[in-house]
Amino acid sequence: MVVQSEKNSEVILIRGSSLLPYGRFSSNVASAPIGLAYLASYLIKKGIRSVKIIDGFGEAPFQVEDCSDYNIIGLNNEEIVERIPQSAKLIGFSCMFSNEWLNTKSLIEMVRARFPEAVIVLGGEHGTAMSEYVLTFCKAVNYVIKGEGEISFYQLADFLLNKKGELEQIGGLAYITSKGYIQNPNMRNRELESIPWPAWDLIPISNYLDNGISINSSKNFRCMPMMASRGCPYVCNFCSNEQMWGTLYRMRDPEDIIGELKYYKKFYNIDGFDLADLTFITNRNWFLQFANLLKESNLNLRWNVPNTRTEAIDEEVVKALNESGCLHLCLAPDSGSEEQIVEMGKRVDLTHVAKCIRIFQNHSIDLKINLMMGSPNETHRDIIKTILYGIKLSYLGASSVVFFHFVPYPGSNFFQLVRDRRQIPEYGEAFDKFLVANIYNNLSSIKSYSINVSSFFLVGYLWLGFILTNTSYFLSHPFELWGTFKRVVCEKPKTILEIVIIGLIKMPIKIVKRINFSSAK
Repeated sequence: MVVQSEKNSEVILIRGSSLLPYGRFSSNVASAPIGLAYLASYLIKKGIRSVKIIDGFGEAPFQVEDCSDYNIIGLNNEEIVERIPQSAKLIGFSCMFSNEWLNTKSLIEMVRARFPEAVIVLGGEHGTAMSEYVLTFCKAVNYVIKGEGEISFYQLADFLLNKKGELEQIGGLAYITSKGYIQNPNMRNRELESIPWPAWDLIPISNYLDNGISINSSKNFRCMPMMASRGCPYVCNFCSNEQMWGTLYRMRDPEDIIGELKYYKKFYNIDGFDLADLTFITNRNWFLQFANLLKESNLNLRWNVPNTRTEAIDEEVVKALNESGCLHLCLAPDSGSEEQIVEMGKRVDLTHVAKCIRIFQNHSIDLKINLMMGSPNETHRDIIKTILYGIKLSYLGASSVVFFHFVPYPGSNFFQLVRDRRQIPEYGEAFDKFLVANIYNNLSSIKSYSINVSSFFLVGYLWLGFILTNTSYFLSHPFELWGTFKRVVCEKPKTILEIVIIGLIKMPIKIVKRINFSSAK
């Protein structure tokens, strides 16, 4: 891959640093920016070779800066701006999570001050969900690209740098003119093979691989992010992914995926991979073909499925997962209440989820279950049913049953509902600050958006579910206590319980640092 000198780069792609509110136990909160790596590779393929990526988190994943309400992990904004070459003409920012918008906005405004003539573009899930808001409240942004960005960003770059094409024909482009807010129809790429493999050579990928930083972080484990499919055929009321990726479910050629893995094994010496797909096992025949090819490749890679549905899971699928090297898999029924399942638009069979867990017990795959509490119309009865369901799943063998509190993701149906109820701040500075804690909320300030359950009760239910499901698991799997102890001592957590224990052990150090920071101010 031939790229011009970074000093002469005209197209700059930036992922800012990560934000972590106080009260969280996690340390590494980001994985390698696969979206920007795909975007860069597509631009280079299409002939725009003066591309540079600045990965604010990846450049310094263990650099922490204390702010008033949160930590910034990675380069500070001044350091990021200093890395932008003076030749920059088109600067694209990725903001995948709305809680990072406050810092990203500040970074964009600093870049605008330094590069007044450059065209600034925002992409990612936050821009997709709130394009008009971004363009209205952050005048430094010229354009927002909604949804998948490769084709649209290339067309914009070709228009701006080479004077080719028409602005009105660029799919998913949003901007403001004298006539007001303009939004072109979104564009979906139906041929995923048209996008080259990610340009990992443009980011500090060794910082991730050498330090075990990935979706499922693990020390001494060189794990590459992978994307085998795009889109999700389901629409849940709490989820914003429909706007970003659409409901058109597209799968890559399994042989192309295996070829990519072989390349990473040879040149990056990877031990495994994490799938970044919205939902992985949707087409059963496609999955079995992929798993069989992976097994036959003899790459001996361990891999993880951070999220998948259960409709296509059966004994043959689980066997194929196990034999191809899958170690961890997460299922997200999200509620144990049939009434809430309908309310969420989730379309999941709770009985089948339990059946799947029984099947997994015959294989060495670690199971995580995601459940949620506190959604807009949830009742005490719904939450109690969810806790009881979690206890059942942990007893059957799910090592981690995680209870999340509902947060309103911008772009989701539930977000609009709580906004109509005036449960969140009006758009503006207060709203930007609200977004910081909206996803990774401080444990001491969890808010309930349910009109039936108070925040006080929600926090109590979260802890009750956490305690009861872990008790249930160890009562039915007592020998797992020793494994938990070893992983805590070695700081190699596998479950949320182990992450919490390690976090509690380190909490006094964090408190001292926080006190010193407050005193210094």
